[in-house]
This record gives sequence, structure tokens and C-alpha cells, in this order.
Amino acid sequence: MKSRRANMLYDECAKLKKQVKQLDTIKANVDIFRSLDREDEKEKQRDNQLS
Repeated sequence: MKSRRANMLYDECAKLKKQVKQLDTIKANVDIFRSLDREDEKEKQRDNQLS
């Protein structure tokens, strides 16, 4: 049978894993936005070179 301390640690671990998943999602979203910004910047540079 698990002790009370062990149960608390398992609960904390579960919370931390959930936070890691949330942070991974946020990071993925930021990476997508950053790649879009880079594409926009490249397109602007191409447009300026053609002008």
C-alpha cells in the first residue's frame, strides 16, 4: 500500500506531466508562428529584390 507521501508525489508528477504537455503545445504553436514570420520576411525580401 502506498504511503500518503508517495500518493502526493504521484499526484505532483501527474500535474507536472500535464504542464509539460501544455508547454510542448505552446512551443509548437510559437514555432509555427515564427516559421510563418520567416516566410513573410523572405517573401518581402524577394519582392524588394524584384522591384
